[in-house]
Amino acid sequence: SEPQNIDLIFHENKMENWFLPTDGYLKRMSEMYKKYIHLKSNIKKTIEEDIQSILKNKVTLGVHYRGTDYFLNCNGHPISITIDDYIEEIKRAIETKIFEQIFIATDDLVAIEKFSKEFKNIIFYSDTYRVEGKVSIAYAKDTTKPNGYVLGYQVLRDAYTLAACDGLIGGKSQVCYGTQMIKYAMEEEFSYKKIIDKGINDNNNDWLNEYKKL
Repeated sequence: SEPQNIDLIFHENKMENWFLPTDGYLKRMSEMYKKYIHLKSNIKKTIEEDIQSILKNKVTLGVHYRGTDYFLNCNGHPISITIDDYIEEIKRAIETKIFEQIFIATDDLVAIEKFSKEFKNIIFYSDTYRVEGKVSIAYAKDTTKPNGYVLGYQVLRDAYTLAACDGLIGGKSQVCYGTQMIKYAMEEEFSYKKIIDKGINDNNNDWLNEYKKL
């Protein structure tokens, strides 16, 4: 958390910011992850059971779609990627490799609806909390929203499930990067991987100021 440590990490890994990690950085972080970070036994067991119940050992393309507040396109954050962009990338992936199904991990309710209409073999966790619009699920004013523990479990489960997939399509998000770290920590690599990149926003849209307008 110290500025000098952050500067050192950026310098050693030739990174501009957290949204532009190098593959070397992800592999180095995976080594630290494997050594120091472990799930509690009961959580590990539940996540493994959830993964087995949804993937069923089928060849799966994992897709992580970051919606909601990414559409605010705030300064220093990745330029938002449309669902249509993802659909085109998914079509390319299934043309190059035989995937039996497509696992969708997303915080965006509309994305689930559109992907399900476009592809027949879509799977996703039906109990995951999702929202519409430009407000993050963390700040959604919804009386049905699960508590922070459940939200944390769900995003962790998504990352581990994506890491259990054979292929990965995603954007510049920390969940997507965390997924790759987990995969490397498992001493595995995706047979197909596409990280969609439209660049980083360079504007005057401050994240907190944009949230105050909503």
